[in-house]
Amino acid sequence: MRQYFGIAALVAGAGMSCSALAQDSVSNQAGNLPGDALNPWTQGCAAYVVDLAPITTSQGHVFGVAPVLKTSKMSSANFNALGSSVSISPDTVANVPFSRASYSFWNTPGAGVNGEFNNAGQMVSPSGSAYRFAVAMSEFGTTDAGRSYNGITAALINYTLSQPNRLFVDRRMAAINMPNATSGDSSQLGGSSIDANGNLYYRGDNFGSTGANQLTGNNIFRTRLADRNCSVINLISSAATLDATDRLVVGSTTVHSVPAHIPASVVGGNGLYAGPNFNAQYVYGPALGSITSTLSHLDPVATSLSQRGSFGQTKATPLGGVFTLGVLGQDAADDSTVINVFGVNADGSVASVKGFQVPTSITDNDDGFTVNYLPGAQDAHHYGSTAFRGGVGHVALGRDAGGNNLIAMTMSENGFSGDFANQIVVGRYTDPNGAIEWTMAAYVDQLMPGTMDAGKAIYDQNGVEIGQLVDLIAVTGGSPFGPSMSAPAMDSAGNIWFIGAVELYDRLLDGSSDFDGALIRAIYDQATFSYRLELVLEVGSVISGQNSGLDYRIDFLGTAANNSAPSPSSVWSSAVSDQAWGNADPATLSPSDPRTNGGAVIQTGITYDVNGDGFFNNPTSVNFDPGLPADETYQVALYVGYYQEGPPPCPADLAAPFGVLNIFDIQAFIGLYNTQNPAADLAAPFGVFNIFDIQAYIGLYNQGCP
Repeated sequence: MRQYFGIAALVAGAGMSCSALAQDSVSNQAGNLPGDALNPWTQGCAAYVVDLAPITTSQGHVFGVAPVLKTSKMSSANFNALGSSVSISPDTVANVPFSRASYSFWNTPGAGVNGEFNNAGQMVSPSGSAYRFAVAMSEFGTTDAGRSYNGITAALINYTLSQPNRLFVDRRMAAINMPNATSGDSSQLGGSSIDANGNLYYRGDNFGSTGANQLTGNNIFRTRLADRNCSVINLISSAATLDATDRLVVGSTTVHSVPAHIPASVVGGNGLYAGPNFNAQYVYGPALGSITSTLSHLDPVATSLSQRGSFGQTKATPLGGVFTLGVLGQDAADDSTVINVFGVNADGSVASVKGFQVPTSITDNDDGFTVNYLPGAQDAHHYGSTAFRGGVGHVALGRDAGGNNLIAMTMSENGFSGDFANQIVVGRYTDPNGAIEWTMAAYVDQLMPGTMDAGKAIYDQNGVEIGQLVDLIAVTGGSPFGPSMSAPAMDSAGNIWFIGAVELYDRLLDGSSDFDGALIRAIYDQATFSYRLELVLEVGSVISGQNSGLDYRIDFLGTAANNSAPSPSSVWSSAVSDQAWGNADPATLSPSDPRTNGGAVIQTGITYDVNGDGFFNNPTSVNFDPGLPADETYQVALYVGYYQEGPPPCPADLAAPFGVLNIFDIQAFIGLYNTQNPAADLAAPFGVFNIFDIQAYIGLYNQGCP
């Protein structure tokens, strides 16, 4: 029997109310508005260093977190725009140059990249080669003039094995829907996916637009982030000359959902667009005039030749070809109960296809809980605005260390949009034409809401249950009603990442439970084909910002929009990288090893404790306390990835070939020292580069590599 501390009645929205949606910085104005978010029309690019802060999960695993992107400043009433869907590249490329020659570094409050509201940081110039991935975030809001703003910010991000806790972020304003804050909008933009080369895919239409040169019909765009001219606004309209942007689908009368892609690192060139439309077709191709639409991606036996939602993707190739995509397929009753997987060739054409029907009864192999689905049960996360706003990836695809292929989706027992009774079901197969087995990574039991057996247990490192998944109603009081968990995202080892509503036992001063939104990792056990849950982050988590020098609090981790539809800003399968950190071989790592996560990106709100008084007092919130100093609140893309505890295994090994110390490492250190890179500041007095730093490096070099 589970330990239980009582469920308190909660008012609507408690614990999951949305604050404003950050590189790690605050303004030099000592709190309150306007903050230091960048203007989307005049501050199109910025390059800066973000250092990861360590967090420890409930099972004792250490990850690094940092806000890598803030949304833009488009209204005087808020610190920055609202954040929507986020994505990370499924691929990571190695041995590439840094995206920028120089980056701004700071580690004090008030410093940053906004020339008007930040003190200037110190410029650092990394040398040598690096790894690179990319992230993207959609943003929206209403300007002071009452205009409907949309934009997409994105970044090329580098890291090195010698500085594993440091990210070098090249942030660029990828696309925008209006020429300034007072004019009407020419388009509405939504959803995005991005590859490690910075090829960013998104959709556009003119829903509710009021400006000139509006888009017509449905449109798909690709912006080549690395080619963006930082001094030019990339206004998405029918007439504008677009900057570093390709029109792929123009004015179609058929609705095209938010796009996925096939990365350039896999197929060359600028990669391929790959996405669904409302004619149940797979639409793909490299450029306008070379776009193909087909039904050949749907399994004619398992599906009714109909699909829902957006595409999941993986570099694993169980069905041949060079890349694999997946989509929700509809069964004979038109319910979304099929995971339709298809391999694609280098030109995007379908190599082969297989549909996997979710069975009517599934047992959790960890605790024995069984769910029996009635007719009408389905994955309902395709409802709401997700086809138009994102996120991207209703199904998750991957492979475990033993070569077994994995697929996952979130079922809704009652089959409607705001259903609170959700389960993340996972299928495993070796041969696509052979047997498939099923289990659950997560569940909420609709027969036991508000009880000690409401959902799957969450554990600490000693195997002690510290909480459970619960229905969203237990957190919000009934509005929104559901869903209670997001879509699944899968890392390189087959672990499942998701956001869910949770009860955490014995958290409050009176010994009762705390009910919140949380980021959860379901850790995969290959031998038993089962999952155990660990708590990664929760609403209220306080993190020490390594660059701002201030604590910030996680304010929001949600699954549902206000109307009880699935939230575009929650986790979707494109939120977690398909690769292990440093492109390590997952077969050499335990699934619980943090290196199996090549990077995850979460849309959330954070509030900085600007004056260090221990309170996080958001002046734009209804809960603002005017009797306390005002702090600063931002909506951000929060990165969660590998964190190196202590110094790197061989701190003198700064250049390839890694594992060997030679002249290239010495040259790399000299380059860091000459540019006064903080990585070369190895000895006291810190902040000063002198002979003591050189002597410290010589000492490290002479120690050799273990």
